Amino acid sequence: MEVSQLGTLSDTPDFKPAGESLGVWRTPNFPGYLFKKYNAEVSRKVDAAVLDRLIQQPHVLPDPSEAAFLAASTSWPASRITEHQRTVGVMMPEAPPRMSVTWLPRSYTNPTVRHSPLPIDYLAKDDDWLEQRQIPRQSAADRDALCRSLVRVACFFEQCGLVYADWSYANAFWQPHEHTVYIFDIDGSSYGPRPHVFTSEFEDPLTPNPQPVDNCTDRYRLALLVGRIITVRRSQPDVKAALARMAGPVPQTLLAMLSGSGDRTARPTLTQLAKVLGVPVPQTKLIDETGVDGWRPLNGGSGHVAPSRPNTTTNVTSPPTAPGWRPRRDFKGGRPTHPPPADGGLFGGRAVVPRQPGARSEPAPVPPALRPPPPPPPPPVHAPPTNLSTPTPDWPAVIGGLFVIAFVVGVLFLCSYLIL
Repeated sequence: MEVSQLGTLSDTPDFKPAGESLGVWRTPNFPGYLFKKYNAEVSRKVDAAVLDRLIQQPHVLPDPSEAAFLAASTSWPASRITEHQRTVGVMMPEAPPRMSVTWLPRSYTNPTVRHSPLPIDYLAKDDDWLEQRQIPRQSAADRDALCRSLVRVACFFEQCGLVYADWSYANAFWQPHEHTVYIFDIDGSSYGPRPHVFTSEFEDPLTPNPQPVDNCTDRYRLALLVGRIITVRRSQPDVKAALARMAGPVPQTLLAMLSGSGDRTARPTLTQLAKVLGVPVPQTKLIDETGVDGWRPLNGGSGHVAPSRPNTTTNVTSPPTAPGWRPRRDFKGGRPTHPPPADGGLFGGRAVVPRQPGARSEPAPVPPALRPPPPPPPPPVHAPPTNLSTPTPDWPAVIGGLFVIAFVVGVLFLCSYLIL
């Protein structure tokens, strides 16, 4: 999608620039979506095919409830944004209103009421700190529910072979009443190892900079984040000490994932952590390539229509009803190079399968009630009246005709006589 289709953006971003972006803008033409604009270096290095593949990834989920959960829990990129055929950013959903709560950022001593999402960093604070800011206290069961939501998303990443690498305090929100999380900055994920991403207080001792980060690094960083939520401790030594005092498979699995020595590939996987937490493991599959950009042209035109905001109700039984994606064909106009997803998916997409050569499509029967009435019979054609009386012969014409016949016969007789 071209950046001009987003509408007139404000002169200054709605959210301050950070990391790889020049800022994040709300999109006037697509309410509920954000435009993250890349800086010049990222725009130059971004792989459009990988980004398109990432955008397509949620559509491989066969279970609509899993797709709805992912839509409710992540700001998954919805479209690659281009300018003069060059990738300049992505469009992604904004955190839904239900994630925002009213709280006091500076406690009772300097009250400043704010209505916004809560950074997941605050879960490493104790209940007294939360209560001073009018944030509900979180019981052990509440924290377990938040961790299950977090691990469920992380497990999807690992199942797809995605390296997120940005597990930290800054890239997730949490909801203190519903005990759900919302993950963002997913567009930087990679399939397989990627250059080292430094994350303060989340550095893996077995993946030092500049070693590339991979799924093993994700396991360490996610385990540290979950451990901090469960133990309400911040430093890594304190988290490990608190987990060691706990009994059960969950703290033991987290300790194994936080191991700072030995073979890093021997760490338990996120799928194993999900199982001990009782989290359903999503059934998905890897996709090799895609040309999907999240939009479908209108009647073959060049314009695009954005999907409506995805349904964020996690207990739905049917997919959201939004315009979906269209498989891109290769330059020869052939069939899509990847199998189209099932109806639905994250944005309610449906593959538009090209018609096969020679295929015949029978018209659908029309119900009798909708059939047009038969046309009225044509008016009768009346022949002109005829004269039934016998006409009088034209005697001069008859006599003239007989004379001509006699003359011709005489000429023929004379010619035959002369010849003989």
